[in-house]
Amino acid sequence: MNELRGVSLIRPALSTRDGRCPDTRLYKKLEDNFMARKPTCEELKERITSLEKEAVEQRIKIENSLKVRKEKYRALMDAAGDCITEVSLEGFYIYVNPKATDVLGYLPEEMLGHHITDFMSKEEARRTKSFFMRITEAGIGFSGFVCTHIHKDGHDVVLEINGAPYFDASGKIVGYWVLERNITKRVQAEEALIKSEEKWRSLVENAPNMIIILDRNGKIQFINRTLPFLRAEEVLGTDHLDYVHPEFHLTVKKCTKNVFRTGNPDRYIVKGLGPDGGMSWYETMVGPLKNKDEVFAILLITTDITERIEAEQAMRRAKDETERQVHERTAELLEANKALHAEITERMRVEKSLQESEQRFRSLVEATSDMVWELDINGAYSYVSSKSRDLLGYEPEEIIGVSPFDLFMTEQEKIKAYGFLKGLCAKPMPFPSYVSTVKQKSGRRIIVETRGAPVFDSNGTHIGFRGIDRDITERVRSQENMFQAAKMVSLGTLVSGVAHEINNPITSIMLNSPIIQKIWEDISPALDNYCKKNGDIKVASATYSQLRDRVPVLLSNINEGAKRVKRIVDDLKNFARQNPSNLNEKVNVNDAIKKAVDLVSNLIKHSTSHFSVEYGVGLPRISGNTQRLEQVALNLIINACESLPDKECPVFISTSLDTDSKEIRIIVRDKGEGMKPEILERIGDPFFTTKRDMGGTGLGLAISTKIIKDHGGSIKFESSPGQGTTVIVTFPTGQ
Repeated sequence: MNELRGVSLIRPALSTRDGRCPDTRLYKKLEDNFMARKPTCEELKERITSLEKEAVEQRIKIENSLKVRKEKYRALMDAAGDCITEVSLEGFYIYVNPKATDVLGYLPEEMLGHHITDFMSKEEARRTKSFFMRITEAGIGFSGFVCTHIHKDGHDVVLEINGAPYFDASGKIVGYWVLERNITKRVQAEEALIKSEEKWRSLVENAPNMIIILDRNGKIQFINRTLPFLRAEEVLGTDHLDYVHPEFHLTVKKCTKNVFRTGNPDRYIVKGLGPDGGMSWYETMVGPLKNKDEVFAILLITTDITERIEAEQAMRRAKDETERQVHERTAELLEANKALHAEITERMRVEKSLQESEQRFRSLVEATSDMVWELDINGAYSYVSSKSRDLLGYEPEEIIGVSPFDLFMTEQEKIKAYGFLKGLCAKPMPFPSYVSTVKQKSGRRIIVETRGAPVFDSNGTHIGFRGIDRDITERVRSQENMFQAAKMVSLGTLVSGVAHEINNPITSIMLNSPIIQKIWEDISPALDNYCKKNGDIKVASATYSQLRDRVPVLLSNINEGAKRVKRIVDDLKNFARQNPSNLNEKVNVNDAIKKAVDLVSNLIKHSTSHFSVEYGVGLPRISGNTQRLEQVALNLIINACESLPDKECPVFISTSLDTDSKEIRIIVRDKGEGMKPEILERIGDPFFTTKRDMGGTGLGLAISTKIIKDHGGSIKFESSPGQGTTVIVTFPTGQ
C-alpha cells in the first residue's frame, strides 16, 4: 500500500489531445474519497478496472461525438452551393465536394489525387503553381484569385478561388481548405459589356455632332471632339460656360438647371467659341442622365448651325431691305418683293420636302430587309442582324464566329471572295458593290450584293469590316430573262432570213442528188464493160475503179447532209415561230405518247432491255396540237435513251391526272448518267448540248419547252450525276 501513495489510481489513461483530463475535478474528488478509507488490494484492483472501463466508454463517447461533428461538417460541405476542396501543401486534391461535377464536369473521385493544375492549360498551370507556392511558403490564406480551368467537355471555366490554411496539433500548416466559385458568366458578361461600351464609344467619338457630359457644377466630364486648337485633356474639368459667349450665359444656366430639376430634355441656341477662334452659332439638345430617378449629369448634343443662322439673318436683312424699299420705291420693287417671297416659299417647300424625304428614308432604313453584318480581321462574323433568318436561313448566333466563305460559298466563289478580301485588307477602303452566289441553309443558291466599309479601332488599326448584304436574285434573273427575250427576238429575225436563203439550195440538192445517184447506177454497167475491154479510165484525178464504190457513198452523204440541214432549219423555224400552231384540237395525251414510242421503237430496243409505260386511265383530253405534243414526247424519250450507259438501265414513262391541281402529268424517268447542277441550269437554253459530237443541235429541249409553254404547261427536271434524270411535264385540263 505504501508503494501506491502519491499515485493516482482513479484517473484513467484518458486525456484530450493537449494532455488535459476531460474532468479533473471529478477524478480528484473520487480519488480523495477512495483513499480516505484505506481500501484493500483487491478493492483497488476492482476500482482500477471499473475506472478504466469508464474511461474507455468516455473516450468512445467523445470519439463518436467528434465523428458526428465531422460528418455534420462534411455534409454541410457536400451540400454547399460552391465547389469546396481540401488541398495538400503539394497542391493535390484530398477532398472534393459533389459541386465539382456541376462546375468542372468531373466526379469527385475523378479529381482526388490529381494536382490542382491538372485541369488547366500549360500557361495557366504555370501561373497558378507559382501563386500557390508563394502562398504556402508564407503560410497565409488568400482570396479573389481568378484562374481558368478546363471543363471535362473541353470548354473553359473561370473560377474565383478563396483559401484558408489548416494546422495539425503542433500548429504546423498541413493543407488548405479552398472555396472555388464559378464566375464564367460574370466574366463573359463583363467582356460583352466592355465590347458594347467600346462599340458605343466608337459611335459617339465618330459622331458628327459635339457630345458633352456635364456634372451638376457645369464641369465637362466627357467630350467626344473639341475645336481644332484645343485638346480634349485641356477641356475636361473646365466650366462649359468658358466656351459660351457671355451674352448667353443666363440662357444656358436656366436651361441646364431646368433639366437637372425636372429631368425633362430641353434645347437652346447660343453663340460660342468657333473652329477658327471666332464666334459661331450652336444648337444644343440637353438631356438628363439618371441613376434610378435622380439626375446626376446632363448630356449635351451640340450642332454647329452658323451657316443656317447666317442664312436666316441674311434672309431677315433681305426682307428688311425689301420692306424699306417697298415704301420708297415703285410697283417694280413690289414685283421684286413678290419674287423674293416666292423664292422663300419655294425654299420652305423644298425644305419641307427634304424633311419628308428624310423621314421616309429613315423609315425605309429601319424596315429594310437587308442583312447588316460585321467581320473581324480574320473574315469571321462578329455581328449579324436578325435579317440573317430571311436572307440565309440561319439564326444570328449560328453564324457568329464563322466565316461566310466557309459556310455559304462554293470553292470557286470562296477563291474569288478571298482574293477580294485580301485586296481590301492590304488597302482598306469602302467597297460599293460585290456580287457573289451563296448557299442558304436550305441548300438554295441566291445571288447577293454586298456593300461595306472598313472598321478601325481607336488607334487607327484596321480591325474588320461592316456592311450589308442584299438578295438580288430576282433582279439578276429578271435582267437575264430580258436579255434572253431580246436574244430570242434577234434569233427569230435571223432565223427567218437564214431559213429562207438556205431552203431553196437545200431543196435543189435534195431533189437533184437522188437523180444523180440514179444516173450513176444506170451508167455504171456501161462503164464497167468499157473498162474491161479498154482498161481503167481516169476521172477527176482518180481511176474509175477507185470511184466505182465511192461515188454512191458520196451521193448518199450529200443527200443525208442536205436532210440534216433541212431538219436543223425546220427546228430553227419552229423555235423562232412567234405564234404557236393551231392549238384547238382535243388531244389524247396517251395516244401522243404511244405514237412517239412507236416512232422510236428501234432506238428503245437498242438502248434498254427495261422499258415500260404506265398509261393513266380516263384522262381528259386537253386543248392543243397532237403533232406538236408527239414531238415533245419524242424528244424526251430520245434524250432518255441516249443518256443510258448500257441496256440494263431502265426507262419508265407514266401519265396521270393530278386531282388536286386538275393537271395531266407526264413523267419520263431514266437511270442514266444524270447531270451536274451547272448543266441542269442550262438544259433548256437554245443551242446548248452535251452531244455535239453525236450530231446534237441543242434545240430539241428548247423547242419542247416552247411547245409546252404554248400549251399552258410546265416542265421540270430533277437530276444528279450517276442517279439518272426525271422529267415532269404538266398540262392544264381546263376543268
